[in-house]
Amino acid sequence: MTPERWQQVDRLLQSALERAPAERASFLSEACSGDDTLRKEVESLLASGDNAHDFLKTPALEDAAPMLIDNKAETTPGRLIGPYEIISLLGAGGMGEVYLARDTRLGRNVGLKLLPPFLADDKKRIERFKREARAASALNHPNVATIYEIGDAQRSIYIAMEYVEGRTLADEIAGRPLESTQSIEIAAQIADALDAAHAKGITHRDIKSQNIMVSERGHVKVLDFGLAKIRTESELSSDEASAIESTATGIVMGTIKYMSPEQALGRDLDHRTDIFSLGVVLYEMTTGRLPFCGESATETIERIMHAQPEAIARFNYDVPLELERIVKKCLEKERDRRYQSARELLIDLKNLKRDSDSGAVVTAAAVRHNPKQLWPRLLIPLALLALTAALYLLLAQSKRTEQALNVGEDSIAVLPFKPLAIASRDEPLEMGIADSLITRLSGVSELNVRPLSAVRKYSDPEQDPIKAGREQQTATVVDGSIQRAGDRVRVTVRLVRVADGRQLWTALFDENFTDILAMEDSISGQVASALAVKLTGGETQLLTKHFTEDAEAYSLYLKGRYFWNKRTAEAVNKSIDYFNEAIQRDPRYALSYVGLADAFLVLPNFSVAQPKEMLPKAREAAQTALSIDNQLPEAHTTLAGISSDFDWNWTEAENQFKQAIKMNSNYATAHQWYGEYLDRRGRMDEAIRELKRARELDPLSLII
Repeated sequence: MTPERWQQVDRLLQSALERAPAERASFLSEACSGDDTLRKEVESLLASGDNAHDFLKTPALEDAAPMLIDNKAETTPGRLIGPYEIISLLGAGGMGEVYLARDTRLGRNVGLKLLPPFLADDKKRIERFKREARAASALNHPNVATIYEIGDAQRSIYIAMEYVEGRTLADEIAGRPLESTQSIEIAAQIADALDAAHAKGITHRDIKSQNIMVSERGHVKVLDFGLAKIRTESELSSDEASAIESTATGIVMGTIKYMSPEQALGRDLDHRTDIFSLGVVLYEMTTGRLPFCGESATETIERIMHAQPEAIARFNYDVPLELERIVKKCLEKERDRRYQSARELLIDLKNLKRDSDSGAVVTAAAVRHNPKQLWPRLLIPLALLALTAALYLLLAQSKRTEQALNVGEDSIAVLPFKPLAIASRDEPLEMGIADSLITRLSGVSELNVRPLSAVRKYSDPEQDPIKAGREQQTATVVDGSIQRAGDRVRVTVRLVRVADGRQLWTALFDENFTDILAMEDSISGQVASALAVKLTGGETQLLTKHFTEDAEAYSLYLKGRYFWNKRTAEAVNKSIDYFNEAIQRDPRYALSYVGLADAFLVLPNFSVAQPKEMLPKAREAAQTALSIDNQLPEAHTTLAGISSDFDWNWTEAENQFKQAIKMNSNYATAHQWYGEYLDRRGRMDEAIRELKRARELDPLSLII
């Protein structure tokens, strides 16, 4: 089985496991498209139960390695490949086998890496194999295994490299922590090697303890730049550049448990992915275990993306606190928060080594057994911390009021959905699904739902939902991924508790796009159920309310809202076109009229239209929306704003504000505008009450 075939089986197996047993047969029948062999492979794994479980436990390249060995019997001791005589097999990896061999010309032992014979005619793999040699041979560093030559003999393409005696770091660790001084020394040598590689534009992409050799004297060699990515692709031939592109994004390379978040998602990589992987190795050296491990590949990736590793001190009290800080910085989920270069990391490791040699380090054990020892070393940091806290309190005072924000178990943020594939992302759909769920859940009186304006900024595919939930001061977060392909739409969604990252509910939907509204019904209903929210009859009806049954009109409306939210004159004008197209498909689509009203209302802000021209259009669109559906808080709020700010019709404005808030007590804009209205009317206590409520619903809104 080839690696590509393995990946295909793995994807189908995971998708099948996410479905109910009764649904799997029909799913496989459609997904395999007449490929009976593929279907039987997946069905056999499903039928074996535990075997399917174990299948997902092992990283792809580790599972693929034995499958790539075409015929070991052909490569026996004594066989000559070019000038190299085979001595013994050292190991096998995703790109071939490595043998201990003897160079008959120079009389020295070498490591000989062979491309599997059955791939000898695969031009792309051959180019990748050669690229490995060119990348590694460009490095001349004492901590990088030297490449001697690349050759071709007897239909075997090979790389002859330095034979490194010793044992792998994985064998050195063997499930137990190393001495801190040893861990620091090994990590410093690896960082030095990576600094040299990164300076030449080479990213390793598979740093792991199995790829690091340690000699009896403690000298480190980094092996296997076979997954290296050359940054300067302009220097390559068009075929080589194409080959690099095919593995740069969308295909997960490397070993899963050591991957950075961006690598696990198949994103574009830079040198900082190696820094994350080195952080994993450092954690492994200091604790004897890996920081991110799940029962399956999917669960491991989930933990890499969202979970924080357990504190090192829990497993090893003798680790310096500074080393734990270094590991944490390496393992930051966001690339910009990690070390920005291996050189920066190396400097911190060297400084720590110097302090360790002089005994000027603090360990968790020292703090645990004699906290007084810590005070002299903490006086300056504590003084700085006190000063920082004082400045923070002064700055925060302008943002605080007499009462703390009401952040209870009823608070929830629905984040923009993420694309399953960056190349074919549909941002209006990703944002629109979140907006629709926010609208539905906002009608539930027991929930405090953050508005779209508060969560719109979390559209980055690598956004950490736990961090977003903390910033939004919510107890739970809904996030998910979405991909539309023709008439099909695939959505995964989950409800996560911010405090501990626990998933309260998760589901997978794979439907025709025409069924997307029913899918939203199911998602919003199941989220409310998972939160144990008691719904009134009206709230239950709102959760499943369809403003249109035309899926294409709905899609056009989502695009209109997407561009309206960009708040530029060009984008708002484009939103008007989409809202009008939606209305043409469904003249009874009330929300599209609300969209038009909002667009006409903001256009004068860009000095491209006069208020006297736009306000009548905004009023007409909002009134049309209410004539279709009188239960639209957004339309009532728009009319209230027009009546208050431009007509000075105070009575009408207040009636409209009150109706909007009665229909949706979670509509932050209604509370904000009503508070401003009450301020102008001199009713200060009521104004403060409404603005406090607006801030509870949208705590990070600068304008509120």
